[in-house]
Amino acid sequence: MKSLNRKFVGFHIKGLADVTDWYGHNGCIPMTSFDVDHLKEIKDNINDGGFGAMEVNGAICAVFKKYENNHIEFARDVVINEISKFTTECFYSGQVEI
Repeated sequence: MKSLNRKFVGFHIKGLADVTDWYGHNGCIPMTSFDVDHLKEIKDNINDGGFGAMEVNGAICAVFKKYENNHIEFARDVVINEISKFTTECFYSGQVEI
């Protein structure tokens, strides 16, 4: 019987940031994707994709397990901090591409 061994190398994160703009309006924007070694590092890396929002309130992220040779496989979704209902709906409806 043949077997396949893959070496786990970390996590790849994609998602939507829940942001407040400079006029005080709430919205969501795709984050620049990033890699982390441990899930606890996600919170420190959430971003606004270079938009320049006044504040990044939180994020909803798709977490992928990353293996050598850049193979990724979906693991789960995680929510960081409080996010708006609008951001959640955009993430799950596909209105905003991540």
